[in-house]
Amino acid sequence: MHVDSIKEMIFYQGGDKSVFRKVTFEVLKNISDHVYPFYWNHDDNYYNDKNLDFMTAVNPDSFPIVVFYVRKSFIDADMFFNNTVEGICFRNKSGLKGMVFTPTRYLVSRDKRILNRNFYNKTYLDIKHVSYMPKLFFLDSFECFPLALFYESIISVLSYELDISVDKFLVMLYENTLHLYLENYNKIVRNEATFKEILNKKNISHTEIFSSYYYLLLKILKHYLPANGIYTFHDVGTELACLPAMILDMTARSQAGINISKIIASDCVPQQHELLIWMQKYNDLPHNIDFRFNFLDLLDSDSKPPVCDITVSIDVLEHLPDEETAKEGLLKLWDMTKEVLIVHVPIETKENKWHDHNMLFDKDKISQWAAEIPGSVSLEYFRDNNDIIDLPACGFLILFREQGSADVSHLKGIIRE
Repeated sequence: MHVDSIKEMIFYQGGDKSVFRKVTFEVLKNISDHVYPFYWNHDDNYYNDKNLDFMTAVNPDSFPIVVFYVRKSFIDADMFFNNTVEGICFRNKSGLKGMVFTPTRYLVSRDKRILNRNFYNKTYLDIKHVSYMPKLFFLDSFECFPLALFYESIISVLSYELDISVDKFLVMLYENTLHLYLENYNKIVRNEATFKEILNKKNISHTEIFSSYYYLLLKILKHYLPANGIYTFHDVGTELACLPAMILDMTARSQAGINISKIIASDCVPQQHELLIWMQKYNDLPHNIDFRFNFLDLLDSDSKPPVCDITVSIDVLEHLPDEETAKEGLLKLWDMTKEVLIVHVPIETKENKWHDHNMLFDKDKISQWAAEIPGSVSLEYFRDNNDIIDLPACGFLILFREQGSADVSHLKGIIRE
């Protein structure tokens, strides 16, 4: 739309947050080819602890005209840019604060393979490091930055730019992510890179980190559990269900190295339609594994984990509200585990704590918690990532039943190779 045809579009300068969001969205909708429907998807309660009263994303071609009108309408406005997004923050005369951004051409790329799980971390770190412009209100306290809305907005715009539905975009993202997990996992298997070498990389990616974690946990299971056994597997906090998909894929190609008869993928968030579509592809492979999703809320006393031989919980406990709840969650998982419980938490400090982590873990805390688990034999594995400023070190807690079928002492050397 031409600038001359929208001269009468006026941004709201009052103090009513609901009106501010609604009017800002309506103005953007009239001057942009595509705008994420921020106002309609979140009620007022979502913003109670946020430092922005409005946020959305628009398509790149519309962004210059958005900047034109924001600068024209708000005295207090400032722009930012980095490798993945550029945006403008503004404050109205009553002090209400907003932000509009757009993905850079790097993300809106013809090479769709760059759109994988890594882009969440990349955009997060890029936006967190915008610290050289004093009017950028979300930097007052990045703990209050509406990160979930940020991701929803950028996915909406990227889907628009690629001319596909959000469902198809997410399926593509999951598929690209799994491809990288398998690629990185197989590099370690083929001795092209070691577990330690990957975790010591300065520019390590999310998919490299997690494929390394998956390699380590499968290695532990292969060396501990008898090869002639048949096992059930529970992935807690499954999110994109990439670990179950990896196991299904490797089992279909006779590469898993462990005989699993059932996989249960649990999360506290109901599985979205696009995830069910994507996982069906791997559920249809010739693997003879009974796979299913499961709803599990560790905060709900009535929500019981399924009983399985193997339970895996990667980066879950730090998201629980407090230490007491996290301990209770750990005990709940242990009570429902027949053979092995493998838990990973990030080793963090206040300086490098991830955005939505509610507690810090260190080596002493993990060792102390391990000592308090009844009927268990524990191994702990820590790896410092001192050269990696933005990503925490790793802390594994591996719990075995005391009456287990094998001695665990030999595993100490195996997991440190």
